[in-house]
Amino acid sequence: LADVEGFSYAEIAEILDVPIGTVMSRLHRGRKQLHKRLYEYARRNRLLPTPDTPADNTTTSTPAASAQPAAVGADPTDTA
Repeated sequence: LADVEGFSYAEIAEILDVPIGTVMSRLHRGRKQLHKRLYEYARRNRLLPTPDTPADNTTTSTPAASAQPAAVGADPTDTA
């Protein structure tokens, strides 16, 4: 009711005829269980980033040696 329908904790407590603390603890417990199950699903299906992969799934590439800028004072006509 809170997350899908947007009811306040007080409104939910009134609808269910339970104390507001009960609503809060049940929502906390439910969200915690959902988080755990989603994490386990993601781990099983290899959807989590690995320690050597950036979190945003982008990879950094190293430019090729020929793309490196010339050293300061180097002769631009020198091909050796």
